[in-house]
Amino acid sequence: MRLVCFLAAFLLVPTGFAIQGQAKANARLRSAENNYMRTLSDLVTHMDTLQAALTKASFAGTAPMLRTLSAKMSQESGYAKQAVATLPLQDVNLENTYKFLAQVGDYAVSLADRMSLGETLTQTEYDALSSLRDYCERLYREILVLQDEAASGSVKWDDRPLGDEAGGFAAGLRDFENSFSDYPTLLYDGPFSDHLLERKARMTEGKAAVEQIVARSVAARALGVEPDALTDGAGEEGNMACYTFSADNGTRAAAVTAGGGYLCYTASGRAVGTPTLSMEEGVARAAAYLAECGYDGMDASYYEESGGVLTCNFAYREGDYLCYTDLIKVSVALDNGDVLGIDARGYLVNHTDRAPQAALSEAEAARSLSPALTVTGSRLCIIPSDGMAEVPCYEFLCATEKGDRVLVYVRTDDGREEQIMLMLEDSHGVMTI
Repeated sequence: MRLVCFLAAFLLVPTGFAIQGQAKANARLRSAENNYMRTLSDLVTHMDTLQAALTKASFAGTAPMLRTLSAKMSQESGYAKQAVATLPLQDVNLENTYKFLAQVGDYAVSLADRMSLGETLTQTEYDALSSLRDYCERLYREILVLQDEAASGSVKWDDRPLGDEAGGFAAGLRDFENSFSDYPTLLYDGPFSDHLLERKARMTEGKAAVEQIVARSVAARALGVEPDALTDGAGEEGNMACYTFSADNGTRAAAVTAGGGYLCYTASGRAVGTPTLSMEEGVARAAAYLAECGYDGMDASYYEESGGVLTCNFAYREGDYLCYTDLIKVSVALDNGDVLGIDARGYLVNHTDRAPQAALSEAEAARSLSPALTVTGSRLCIIPSDGMAEVPCYEFLCATEKGDRVLVYVRTDDGREEQIMLMLEDSHGVMTI
């Protein structure tokens, strides 16, 4: 019996070490694969912004806009280059791809320098920007292929022959490399900030604090329940202190500002069924809900549907100016029209009395637009800047030769281009990037 036990132990110990070693190897492999997937996701994000930004650059008509975009683009393309270098693609020659990413921004800077001297861009230079966009779109599509293949398991990160023809993404990159010939630059600029909430809320500053019982009534009205159906929460501190409440066993929540007693936000976690309402009906329901909550003078701007939930952005209108700084988001369930959430923090932080005056006429401001654009509409607006300032602008809705729609924001004081946005409209809504 002792001999049998000794023999069993002799055999089991190395087997245990082998199993333990294999488990550690598998853990290391999973960790590496997770890191590669995160890197690939980052690369997709960088290339997506580069692609959108390059489209914007094709319609930039002034030197300050090109200079600002090119500086940001250099940083974004650097991140993309670093991500590509981290992926296990050692068997693929990416010389042209690296060169493309390394030179991103440089060409745009040269164009901005020329424009600052009073020169205008030639059609050849605008064509070069369009050509760059085509290259960027192709590279972006190849990266998406790799992401899909890696997610489905058809491409294994630990397969050394990733550069073989069987490695579809690597083969696509090889074709992309061979087609690369002439590439000036890419440009980048981000979308409108939803709102920079770091500063104190203008609406609550200097307002007297309301009692919790008053705040509970505001929250109850917003959630459509009686005040005694709410449970008091711990509250929120910071630049915009709030009372918090919950209802329906914690599945719905609301916050009301301590100063002034304004509805700050509501949220609901209920599941949404098959939509029965159109997006237009959802927007109308959101607008009516805002009025019920005491937020008047709001105009619907952009909206998007996802998973049966419509999210609509509303901006405050002051006279002829649409204030994109004073933003409220409302989410509506399209199965029955319930309002699932409202986020008024942007409005509460930024709203104040204004009296903007335009130094330039609309025609004078339109001189800053690129000749590649045709104006189809315009209006006055106020947009946020990265420095937390407000910038009065003319918003020009423009069309391109290909039928794309572009929003260009030109300052009303000196005619400089402040922002360029791409308008996207499909079955899921109308959004800008």
